[in-house]
Amino acid sequence: MSANGHFCVMGIGDMGFHIAEAFGREGRSLTLIDLDPGMSERIEEELDAAFVVGNGAHQAVLERANVDQAELFIAASSSEEANLVASVIARSLGAKRCVVRIDTSEDLTVYRRSYERLFGADLLLSPQSLATNTILNIVLGHHTHEVDYLARGRFELRTIQVQSGSTVARLPLSELPLPEDARIVGYFDGEHELSIPGPDLRASPGDLAMVLCRTQSTHDVEELFASRIEHPHTVAIAGGSPAAVAVVKALRNEVKRIRWIERDRRRAEFFAQSFPDVEVLHGDPIDAATMESEGLGRAEVLIAATSHDDSNVVAGLIAQELGVRRVVALIHHTTSRLWKRVGEVELVSPHSLAIDHVRNFVANGYKANLVTLADGAVQVVQRVIHEASPAAGATLADLQAPRGLIVGAVVRGDRVFMPERSNMLRPDDQVILFVHRSQTQMARLLFPGSESEVAS
Repeated sequence: MSANGHFCVMGIGDMGFHIAEAFGREGRSLTLIDLDPGMSERIEEELDAAFVVGNGAHQAVLERANVDQAELFIAASSSEEANLVASVIARSLGAKRCVVRIDTSEDLTVYRRSYERLFGADLLLSPQSLATNTILNIVLGHHTHEVDYLARGRFELRTIQVQSGSTVARLPLSELPLPEDARIVGYFDGEHELSIPGPDLRASPGDLAMVLCRTQSTHDVEELFASRIEHPHTVAIAGGSPAAVAVVKALRNEVKRIRWIERDRRRAEFFAQSFPDVEVLHGDPIDAATMESEGLGRAEVLIAATSHDDSNVVAGLIAQELGVRRVVALIHHTTSRLWKRVGEVELVSPHSLAIDHVRNFVANGYKANLVTLADGAVQVVQRVIHEASPAAGATLADLQAPRGLIVGAVVRGDRVFMPERSNMLRPDDQVILFVHRSQTQMARLLFPGSESEVAS
């Protein structure tokens, strides 16, 4: 085994192959698993890796791949169910850590902590979610590095970079016009030290802030961190792939008008019924006459998100010819050579983003996000308040919690809110706490008990 550690990759499609290729260049010992015996020749020619043919969701196959010796098991197949099952088995056999690819953004948004707990995943990898976040940054001028979801997706924990000339860079924290349902709960300074900020904090360009906010407030929050925010009136979406659906869901509350063109009539009708606030058109996005007659050239932004790379590039070039100011095209296959030759269109590759995400996870000591990257300087803790807890029946003012302990949000039945100092906490409330390591004992005293499973 290599001194750099043994990695096992299941699913040697486009993404899995390039993950293995990247780690192979670093000198990692590799074992690859795939159902297709035809992969053997390519692996032998291009990679220095052992190859096991079979279904990685079967224990016998994982045993043949010596997954018990794996420092990292990466389930990267196109089957989300097989990846989740394989993670459970790999962990039971002795794999130290697991990365699991999931392709549904909603699973990551709502169930991430449950999935991590149930399936033994150290990192849930959603190419779709990474691509959606990147597209939002491009289209809206956002500067979000990471997004985590709490209270089943009703709150977001966003890590945002401070831009020169932004409101955050000009004013102390106490004077920031944050939305009512948003607060800064963590701050990375230029030395990459993570702290819970006080009201006198003054941010510097390039620093990172962790902001807890409701999903509907994200744009208002982003405006405070940016030197310039884009406000496109009309965004056109070409194609009806799952990635396109995710982008529409993310943008529908951010722009005034979305025009969505899909070539398959039944899918177009389905989208029209599912998204009544979106203008859905039936037509071919790679037909210039159709694009022109439908007036899609008048959109400020076009996002080409069909399931085919060549169609996305063609749709993007047509949109540019028609006068669309900004064009983004999805490139699904990292082996595609087309994307390298198109410099005018802004390109987003979900697989490439996912590969970079896994590499950063490994390079940063197997830390899944910036919260854990800071070596536990700040923890996100979710607790249920019991009747005997000191917090039961007390207001935040009564608790007099130190600066290193923030009650970020409260889940009370179907209601989720960000508490003020006058709000009283009740038994059975679920609280989301941000705790600096210096205040860990205080958090246990005020909020005893085990971590909540329903607030995740």
